[in-house]
Amino acid sequence: MFEKILIFAQVKATREAIAIALADTYSTICVQDEHTAIQEIKNNSDIRILLIDLENNDFVAENFIEIFNIHSTFRKIKIIVFGGANDQELIARCLEKGASDFVIKPLDAGALKILLSMHINQMSDTVLEDALEDTNVMFNRLFNDSPIGVAITRISKIGEDKLRTVIMNPTYAKIIGRKNERFSGLDWQEITHPDDVEISRKLYEKLERGEINSYTREKRYIRPDGSIVWVNVIVSAFASTNPHEFSFISFIQDITENRKINTDLAESERSKSVLLSHLPGLAYRCDYDRDWTMRFVSQGCKKLTGYDPEDLIDNKVISYNDLIAPESHYPIWQEWKRVLAKRLPFTYEYQIITKEGVRKWVLELGEGVFDDDGQVIALEGIIVDIDYLKQMEEKIRYNADFDEATKLHNRNYLERLLDTHIKQGRTTNKALFGINLNTIQALILARGYHYGMDLIHKIADELKAFTSENFQLFLTHENRFCFYIQKYENKEELIRFNQKITKVLEPILLMERISCGIGILEITNAHYESADQILKDTLVATERALLRGDEDSLISYTFFDQKMLDAIEREKTLKSELLALSTSADDSNLILHFQPVMDLKTDKVVSFEALVRFQSPTLGLIPPLEFIPLLEKTKLIIPIGEMILGRALRFLKKLEKNGFTGTISINVSAVQLLSQDFAFRAIQKIRDINVDPNKIWLEITESVFANNYQVINEVLGHVIDLGVHITIDDFGTGYSSLYRLLRLNTNGLKIDRAFIDGIELVDEHMAITQDIISLGKKLNYLIVAEGIENEKQLHYLKGYNCDYGQGYLFSRPLDEEHALEYFIKHS
Repeated sequence: MFEKILIFAQVKATREAIAIALADTYSTICVQDEHTAIQEIKNNSDIRILLIDLENNDFVAENFIEIFNIHSTFRKIKIIVFGGANDQELIARCLEKGASDFVIKPLDAGALKILLSMHINQMSDTVLEDALEDTNVMFNRLFNDSPIGVAITRISKIGEDKLRTVIMNPTYAKIIGRKNERFSGLDWQEITHPDDVEISRKLYEKLERGEINSYTREKRYIRPDGSIVWVNVIVSAFASTNPHEFSFISFIQDITENRKINTDLAESERSKSVLLSHLPGLAYRCDYDRDWTMRFVSQGCKKLTGYDPEDLIDNKVISYNDLIAPESHYPIWQEWKRVLAKRLPFTYEYQIITKEGVRKWVLELGEGVFDDDGQVIALEGIIVDIDYLKQMEEKIRYNADFDEATKLHNRNYLERLLDTHIKQGRTTNKALFGINLNTIQALILARGYHYGMDLIHKIADELKAFTSENFQLFLTHENRFCFYIQKYENKEELIRFNQKITKVLEPILLMERISCGIGILEITNAHYESADQILKDTLVATERALLRGDEDSLISYTFFDQKMLDAIEREKTLKSELLALSTSADDSNLILHFQPVMDLKTDKVVSFEALVRFQSPTLGLIPPLEFIPLLEKTKLIIPIGEMILGRALRFLKKLEKNGFTGTISINVSAVQLLSQDFAFRAIQKIRDINVDPNKIWLEITESVFANNYQVINEVLGHVIDLGVHITIDDFGTGYSSLYRLLRLNTNGLKIDRAFIDGIELVDEHMAITQDIISLGKKLNYLIVAEGIENEKQLHYLKGYNCDYGQGYLFSRPLDEEHALEYFIKHS
């Protein structure tokens, strides 16, 4: 255990410096007044030495020592005072009043440790004197057990010869690497590092001639194994009445580790210097004034501002404030004022004007430097060049608001614009004019993605001719455009605008034989709380226009009207009923049908896909395309999805009792995957029903990877680890790149029916369905084709080795009873 030292100093920096210096050898307690000192002594009976700093403490220290020695309980503690060269009279008075020793500043950490050790050992000697009368035993113990190396050297002159006798304690022998305690005729120059020999020799000669009584220095010894040890050595001569004898005592302490620390510190300082030299900006220390008067500026100043560091020091050529763009002068001053009042770090982006007159964006990170009274004495920090980052930020902002290919504003920008106008409550006539070209997907299937995108660009160029201040054009989706129209007169003006657009688009669409739906939403006549709802209703109108079609034209249009409002009410009713279902123990309103999945090589049933309908108490049978999106939006898909999973697994158990050895497929949404503990809850349900996880396939639509790719893919990995299989549903219609596909945690791909429909009408070598199958095979995925409706499609898929298939050619989705019959019939 370390000996305890009490440090009594009013200056905080002094207390901390001494505590740090002694930390590796002693346990220290720091106080700044006499009352706290006495309290600590009462609380810590094992305090050995009291160090008193006389700086700013002369009267208190002198009186404290006098009072301190009155109490018998305190007399076992030695007092050592330390002060400057001008404090000698005060030191003398303190010694008279009971102080044991003194030290003159500046303090040397090594010497102080040795002094403390000596006093502590001396105190131990006193204890030994009380216990032992044999002073030789006491001396030997002190000598041999000392944590500091001690050596006594006696040189006797006999004629022209000198007889050297050396006695050293075990610590000394250990430090210099010698095992014997006695050395006669030891030549210290032989074990001293060559670089230290000359200085040591000169100091020794002065000591021998009596020019000095002692000396202290750091030097190196070479051990027998060739290793080097750094020591702090104190050498002091003995007074002798024999003119033919010279004796001295040496104290050494191993400081090799401290030297290493100091070397590491120097290396750290060097590294900081290198860091500053490579900093893309400058480091500074300045006054807290309006000019930001610089006291230190790093070399990066030249590259950042065009000025040499010396130009800014003391505002020699220019003040830093003059470099700051004028519009930022006041805001920067106010921000510094705010953060300094709360002692917070300063972070601010602004522009400076370089010596060449160029504006440049910088980021300043700084903090205040305070004195003991809490007054700001300086500011320190770094100023970094972020001009390139700002340019990138602008580019990112542009990419976030614009479609790169068409140079049109995108949906994000339109949403913000609409939300702003909603908040402003503008009363002028406003409408959205949506143009839906989703049918271009069929063209992409036949002629390729780039062909379809070239057509979109061509249409965009034609539509740009109709833009103006009140007719803004946006690309809200890959194949959907939208005009935001403001300050139009009436509905007839919108119809006339539609006629103009139709006249331009019709020849293009006619050539490609694709249709277009235009939906018009008059925002003024309806109350909307969000842009998302406006765009949703516009999309509904365009989809209705596409479904309705026009016998005389490939382009049809419709206004968002009461029927569509009725559809919205229908949605509200459906939401309410689905909410009731999610909390009900009765799931009979969930109608599960099962579509057989066939092995295209054996023509046998190998799986069933669970497909769900909802029997609404008020609206009748609801298809999944209508209610599943509502479940996802309201997150009711989580509890209802577990109901569907349970029903599907129980049907699988029924099939297995009738000899079925295949699997069951259940569709899972992104909302379920992102819900907390999805994998755990799913596997718990599987175990509760006692189903083999390997018999289960979860189908994930490709579009779920558009967002939260990493998170979802990680969840899928956990699910696969549990034994459940994953397949990507509707593959080819989503957002997966080849790069992502290679890293997807999946076991199979289900080719979307969009790649099956019409495949018999085109040259089979032109269709890309074969490429999807080939790609999946190379990735060792199970390939399933859905939407098979005729023998030609089946023949094509078999020809390219597609594994499984499903569709109306085999069977429609069946209820449990008929699905079981179908399996038995085809087993």
